[in-house]
Amino acid sequence: MKDGDIYLCKLLEKAGWHEGRKLNYEYISEMVGTEGYAQMPNVISFLQEFLDIKILFKNKRNGLKNDDINFSFKEATNLVVPERINEDYAQRIGKEICLIGSAYREHMVLMMSNDGFVYAGYDNFLCKVADSGNEAIKSIIYDYDFVTIP
Repeated sequence: MKDGDIYLCKLLEKAGWHEGRKLNYEYISEMVGTEGYAQMPNVISFLQEFLDIKILFKNKRNGLKNDDINFSFKEATNLVVPERINEDYAQRIGKEICLIGSAYREHMVLMMSNDGFVYAGYDNFLCKVADSGNEAIKSIIYDYDFVTIP
């Protein structure tokens, strides 16, 4: 997160993120593949920087109650099966996607395509959050509108 947004940087640092964070590529790639997702380079690179980072923030839309963005791939795999993502969400989006975490206290799963776009879904609801992982973090924390996908 190199855009100079002090508030976001403080939230990220408090969550354990630091500039230059880079976890093991092979480990993440294997973990993603084992769970039934395509091992897409942009997704793996994003997870190298943010895997297991849990960002806590005050949700404006929810009366400033505590909320989170949790990039725990392992925890997110307990929320949704790969078939739901690969056979429903990916079909509706029109491209291959991979689970990357969850948001709003596990109410939405977060997914990324190899072009870096981030999507969120729960049950039959699906939306595009942002054009990149960094922008998705901003969009969720600053309560930007998401684009609903039919």
